Amino acid sequence: MGVVSTPGLEDVTRAELDELGIRARRIAPGLLEAEVTTRQLYVATVWLRTASRVMLRIGSFEAESFIELERRAPRIDWSAHLGDGDAPAFRVTSHRSALWHTDAIAERLHGVVGRAVDPDDPDDADTPVQSFVIRVDRDTVHVSVDVAGDGLHLRPWRHRPGKAPIRPTLAAAALRLVGWDGAVPLHDPFCGSGTLLVEAALLAARRPPGGTGGFAFQHWPSFEPGTWASAKAHRPGDAPSVVPITGADRDDDALVRAAEHIEAAEVGDTTSVARAAVSDLTPDDGPGLVIANPPYGNRLAASDLRPLYQRFGTVVAERRPGWSLAVIAPDDPKLLGNLDRRLEILARFSNGGTPVVVAARGPVPG
Repeated sequence: MGVVSTPGLEDVTRAELDELGIRARRIAPGLLEAEVTTRQLYVATVWLRTASRVMLRIGSFEAESFIELERRAPRIDWSAHLGDGDAPAFRVTSHRSALWHTDAIAERLHGVVGRAVDPDDPDDADTPVQSFVIRVDRDTVHVSVDVAGDGLHLRPWRHRPGKAPIRPTLAAAALRLVGWDGAVPLHDPFCGSGTLLVEAALLAARRPPGGTGGFAFQHWPSFEPGTWASAKAHRPGDAPSVVPITGADRDDDALVRAAEHIEAAEVGDTTSVARAAVSDLTPDDGPGLVIANPPYGNRLAASDLRPLYQRFGTVVAERRPGWSLAVIAPDDPKLLGNLDRRLEILARFSNGGTPVVVAARGPVPG
């Protein structure tokens, strides 16, 4: 099994896998590998919160020409991962190979495995698609199947992410890095469309991040319903926690989207949002966690952000002195210093092409 994680967060995903009883090793930036049983494959797909994809290697072969590609591709048992009526889709990369034209590789594979779905054809609108990952390296064609069928960051509850959203997988990684598990309340004063809030609520409830339906492997001829029932019943962590999870934002449209996401994820019993600026933060002695992905981006210079970050840090220190503080913010020491000089960097990665960090002040009470 191959597990794709955000480069810089591989150790977070590996720790998740350890908790699921799966021993993995890092084999490349953003890629982990593990030997797994069928049950472990299902468990990883449904319960991993910080991984982008789960893939299963199904074979490899040598090909230095398109003729060899077409002749040897049938050696792979494609049918074991294609349900009735499924159409294959191929994501192809090629490095240091005579077969360098990725579109041509995909075209030849469609000729062997099955036709491609035409997005402009109404007859193809309801055709289920199974994704295969093809990596050609030094004329060796490695074939993997996408176990979920799509990126795990595409949570089913997330209908309208809005402007400059953070991926749910990155939000989940930040929560793990700071050690929040639902034992204390959580507040996000820049909640936007509510990604951090929903990820926190699902974690506290010990519910799977993407639900338990709609995965590609459920349509494979090799699907094992009994094993799947056992994987769904798996519950990582302690008993569910019920603590208030709150968010605030000044953008009315963002708050509408956040409310929609909270409703779609069915976490409204613990999670709520309100219109408020960071300066409106109410006093509370804690304990708790203030966590946020405050504004930043290419259009916002650090000099424009410093007053906001300074005000944010001051308000939290004055009104929530017993609360821990964590942020997903630009990798800018001066900007972080404006927020709180006691922040400790826990991880570095990229969010939408911007170098960012997860930084925290104070341990989160457990």
